[in-house]
Amino acid sequence: MDPALWKNGGVPRLGKGAGPIGLTLTAVDVWRRLSPRQKRLVAEQARKYGPLVAAQALRSARTAAAAFRAKQG
Repeated sequence: MDPALWKNGGVPRLGKGAGPIGLTLTAVDVWRRLSPRQKRLVAEQARKYGPLVAAQALRSARTAAAAFRAKQG
């Protein structure tokens, strides 16, 4: 494969203005545009995979904190 395909130069990035409030407002706007069927599917996926994602985020945060403490001390 061409290594140039893996460069992310053309991918838009979230700027400094994309804080928690901006992301929340965007999520609400997207949610309002979904059909009832799509909303139901999103809710089902959140119930199924939400706990798994949260557990992985907790493990990642603990690993990062431990690495930070090891580097500092």
